[in-house]
Order: sequence, then structure tokens, then C-alpha cells
Amino acid sequence: MFKRFHDTEKWNKPWYRKLLPVEKCAWDFITSMCDNVGVWIPDYETVEFFIGESVNWDNFLDKINGNIKVMDNGKWWIVDFCAFQYGVLSKNCKPHISYMKLLQSHGLDEFIPCEDFGVSNKAIRGKISDNTKSVIFNRDKGECQYCGKILDKTTARYDHFIPVAKGGTTEYSNLVLACTHCNSIKSDFTKDEFVARHPEYKESVQRVYDFIYTLLNNSYTSQDKDKDKDKDKDKDKEVVDGITITTFTKEQESILERNFK
Repeated sequence: MFKRFHDTEKWNKPWYRKLLPVEKCAWDFITSMCDNVGVWIPDYETVEFFIGESVNWDNFLDKINGNIKVMDNGKWWIVDFCAFQYGVLSKNCKPHISYMKLLQSHGLDEFIPCEDFGVSNKAIRGKISDNTKSVIFNRDKGECQYCGKILDKTTARYDHFIPVAKGGTTEYSNLVLACTHCNSIKSDFTKDEFVARHPEYKESVQRVYDFIYTLLNNSYTSQDKDKDKDKDKDKDKEVVDGITITTFTKEQESILERNFK
């Protein structure tokens, strides 16, 4: 096991301070025992043996602020592990090459924080403003749109229904409220991919899809196409609760059709 950096700033992070002592121990165990790119094969019995106490793992996932992504094969990935340990990876650095290969073996190519790949997927997603989050939270009535769990603003996540990796944008009309667990397993899967892996979500995913598609269709009408070109910059915008929302263009709607029809 290689030596690793220890995040001394975690004590200043609200999500970590709110963890129970046993949950803090669980987090420290996982960050110590994961592989060199932050992937851990869940072994709850071993964790609880060393800690000396049982852990409510569902609550744990809900409380760790999206820092762990549950992969399709059941493994857990600490999302910011590589960026924290190694910074931007470079093919000119021999140790980094092994990390990049390990990420690829886990199917995490698109998340590699590597100068050769440009900016990371996290950067591409863009920041969602607090005002936009507030509008979406109220629009979705504080409920996870996949499982119906009641959320508060500290535990709410904002899922890109059309994945960024597949052409989605960080727009009001492409964001839905989700709990940490659902947001993690939804990952960057399309509607069909997600349902194929998690058929228990079929009805809720279809409901979200219908809502998103209706929202987009209402935003882009045939009358919009015939408007004067001088007004094109404003035709796809609306104001909701004081914020300007840019709706999807025709090209973006075609992305929706390709991914979800």
C-alpha cells in the first residue's frame, strides 16, 4: 500500500463534521483501503470489524455529500481521490500512466483529470447557481424524483437527466432533484441504460422523462421557428422566480431524441 496524503481540511467541511463518529471512521477506512485511484470493493463486515461498531450504510451514502459514486458493478469510487492525491495526470509522468490505466480498467476514462483529455468531467458540468438550485428544489417539492425521498437543501443533489457526457447541459430544463443514492447510481447513464440496470426505477424514470420532454416541447414551439432572426437570442429564454432560464435548442432536442427515444 502506497503512502497517501491525508485531507486535514476535512474538519472544516460541514458534511464531514455532521457525520457520526462511526461514520467518520468508515470514511477514513475507505479512503485508506481503496485502490490507487479511489475505487473500493465494499466489504462492510471488515469495516465494522475494525471499527468495532455497525454502520448504517444507506445513511452513510446520503450524508457524504456526493463524494462517493456507486458504480454499476457495485464498487464505490471516491470521486475526487485522484485530483486530491495527484493533481492533473500527465502521460509524461510514469507513475501517472499506471493510474490512468487503472482508471480505464474501471471504465472511468471520461473522469480522468488529465491534461491530454482537457478539462475534467466535473469542470465540464459547470456550477449550478444557488438561485437555480432553489428554483429546482421548489419546483420538485423537495422530493427525489427517482425514489420520492423527502430531502432538505443540504442533502439534495441535482441530477443531469440527459448526461453531460452524452450532450446534456447544466440548464434548468435538464436538472431534476435527486437524493445522494439515486444520483450516484443514475451516474452518466441514459434513460434506457439506467432502467436496464435498475428496472425498479422504470416508472419513476419514465415519469421524469415525460416531464422533461413536455417542458422542452412547451419551450420550443413551431411559432418560435418563424420568429424574426433579430429576436433569436431572446426567443429561447424565460424567467422563473427571478432567474433567466435558457431552454433547449432544436439541436439539443435532437440529442434528447437520440438518447431517450
